[in-house]
Amino acid sequence: MCEIPQGRDLVEERRGDRHGARQHGANELGVGGHLRVVGDAGQRRGAAFLGGKSLGGRIASHLVAKGLPARGLVFLGYPLHPPGKPGTDRAGHLQSVKIPMLFMQGTNDEFATLDLLRPTVKSLGKRATLVLAAHADHAFHVRASSGSNDAAVMTRLLDESAAWMHALVA
Repeated sequence: MCEIPQGRDLVEERRGDRHGARQHGANELGVGGHLRVVGDAGQRRGAAFLGGKSLGGRIASHLVAKGLPARGLVFLGYPLHPPGKPGTDRAGHLQSVKIPMLFMQGTNDEFATLDLLRPTVKSLGKRATLVLAAHADHAFHVRASSGSNDAAVMTRLLDESAAWMHALVA
């Protein structure tokens, strides 16, 4: 994670629409200001790995697409589409990301159906890697009947992401 200059915070900004609903797109979250603050720190300290869980990863990808230096992006449950509304509009900017990306996704994630996620990741070429957590949902929770448990899933994802990052810096 990139260090933030002392006294500055990277905060999520949300603006309500005229009906009071929350907007979650990168532009509505003030990406420009975040890019400036985080980018200044990244340029002084060198590129880092960025990423996040769900919307956090999506925001990180918008920052990198807009020029924030990073060595790689790690997505824990990339929100490709809203539940029940399959689509790939939220992935269009990823073509502008020219660094390695690691997508870690549950096979039962309602925010990214595999029939859409697999071709999306494939379209990004060799810079994108997909790691699937069998039977896991968007929170990487698995039912006991799956034969696994949440701790085992998280341990595997942490191990896989650490190995992926290590391979990029070795």
